[in-house]
Amino acid sequence: MSGRYLTTEEAADVLRCSLRTVQQLVADAAIPSRRIAGMRRVLIPPDELEQALAGAPLETVELPRGGRVVRVKETR
Repeated sequence: MSGRYLTTEEAADVLRCSLRTVQQLVADAAIPSRRIAGMRRVLIPPDELEQALAGAPLETVELPRGGRVVRVKETR
């Protein structure tokens, strides 16, 4: 998994689960995702998804106007 962002449908295929399950994981900030304010589409970075599945911790950043970024927490 690398390169472009995955849609929720593509992430469901990768995770071998339902679309609803992926939507719930995104809502719970349990997987890395990007939601831009004013847009319904959620984008999932495949490299970060792979890291999260391997157990990497996640952090959530709320953006102005309602956007949200859930990403792998950087370790120093």
